[in-house]
Amino acid sequence: ADRDERRGRETEREGRVMTAESKKRLTRPTRPDRSQLDAQIEKLRTQISKCHDKMGELKNKIDNIKEGRKGQGSATSGPRNKLIALRTELKGLFEEQNGIRT
Repeated sequence: ADRDERRGRETEREGRVMTAESKKRLTRPTRPDRSQLDAQIEKLRTQISKCHDKMGELKNKIDNIKEGRKGQGSATSGPRNKLIALRTELKGLFEEQNGIRT
């Protein structure tokens, strides 16, 4: 009883008064159900993995298109080299012709 009186005085000094309601023991809140949270997390993880897969596919398509452009150069490089050789030969002939005229 003496201890309760001291507590009452201490709380009165702090500006709080202990009432019968505040003396009741507070019940600890119940823990939330972890299974719902885990289900939500798993759902989000699957969505994330789908997005990563789709991004990977798109990156592969882009890389294939880029490689395809480079590959076309190799397919047409033979005729292109022949054309360059003909141009240089023609240029040489024009220079030779201009040299004769002057």
